[in-house]
Amino acid sequence: MKNTYIFAGLAGLALLLLIAAGLYVYILLTGEPLIEPTATTPLGSNTILPSNTSGVAGSTGGTDDPLVLPPVEVPTFASGKLSVRNPLADSDVVRASDRTGTEYYSLGSVPSGAHLTLVSVPTSTPTSKGRGYEILYFPQAGTFSVSILKEPLGDIRRAAADDLMRRLGIDAPSLCTLLAGVRVDVGGVFAGKYIGFAGCAGATALPGDQ
Repeated sequence: MKNTYIFAGLAGLALLLLIAAGLYVYILLTGEPLIEPTATTPLGSNTILPSNTSGVAGSTGGTDDPLVLPPVEVPTFASGKLSVRNPLADSDVVRASDRTGTEYYSLGSVPSGAHLTLVSVPTSTPTSKGRGYEILYFPQAGTFSVSILKEPLGDIRRAAADDLMRRLGIDAPSLCTLLAGVRVDVGGVFAGKYIGFAGCAGATALPGDQ
């Protein structure tokens, strides 16, 4: 009886060794693991692939260094919703808050103001005044505020519109549906006025508009 147990044990050990050897030969020949690795970040058709994933919104980098963020829906003038590329996907986004503690984001430039606190500023981000316009995004409401900060007003407004369309991945007709105020914040006849985006209903015509 004792010899029978010893024989069964040896046979079982030999079987385990045979299985292990088979698995080793499979991996050696195919180069593939038997267990499929699990992805930590699910990738969909609308996912933005990053060139580096070390940061969060407000990390160093530029608009060619996008972050993995899903698209968002923003409200439109027609009381509808528009799916856009996430406004925070570019790494040149500045995070700020006002004196009430409300957080918002400046897209591509460092904002200026007497009652704001800069929470996170990427390196090498230009100032809004130096660039000539400022685009603010308020994620809780899904709205945008565009300030024109220098002349020529028509050229600067067009640059701001092109920048916002590129960041959101939308075209000109979709741009006109956004809840976005476009205000002139430089001296002159249009100072303090809301002028809209060129080509949109109710927009103010400016010299140099195409």
